Amino acid sequence: IGCNATSTIEAESRNAFFASLLNLTEDYTVIVIAHQLAAYNNGNPAYGTAGQLIASACDAFNGRYSFTANGITYNYSNATGKVVLLLQGHTHIDFDLTSPQGIPSVCTTCDTYAQQIGSLVRTAGTVTEQAFDIVHVNTDTKTIKLTRIGAGSDRSFTYA
Repeated sequence: IGCNATSTIEAESRNAFFASLLNLTEDYTVIVIAHQLAAYNNGNPAYGTAGQLIASACDAFNGRYSFTANGITYNYSNATGKVVLLLQGHTHIDFDLTSPQGIPSVCTTCDTYAQQIGSLVRTAGTVTEQAFDIVHVNTDTKTIKLTRIGAGSDRSFTYA
C-alpha cells in the first residue's frame, strides 16, 4: 500500500485496500506491506494519519466490526482471515509498535548502504553493508520471526 517516497497513502489506494479485505474468499493470513505507516520521532514510534487509518481498518477486520473512512463504511462482520503483521520501511531504522488491537507493526531499515544518524553501523565491503529481513510466520504458534541478513538483529513477535 502506498509505495511512494512519502508517508502519504492516497485515499484511492486506501479505499482499494479496505475493499480488498472484504473480498478475501479464504481464511488467509495477511501481511500488509507499506512504504510508511509510522514514524520514529525521538525514540517514540507513532502512526501517521494514513498509517492510523490502515491499522484501524486491520483492527476492524480482525475484530469483525465496521470501519468508516473517506465517507465509506466497510462492514467486516462476515470477514475471513486475519491480518497478522503490518510491515514498513522508509525510516531507515528498526523499530516496532502495536496497533490498538494488538497487530505487530514493524519497520525494517533500508538495505541501501547509507550511514543514517541513530541507525545501525554499516561497513562497506562486509555483511553489515546489507540489511534486510526474512519473514517467517508460524500460524500454529501465532509467532512471527524476522531473520536479519546483514546489520541489525533478529526480532520475534506474537499475534492473537
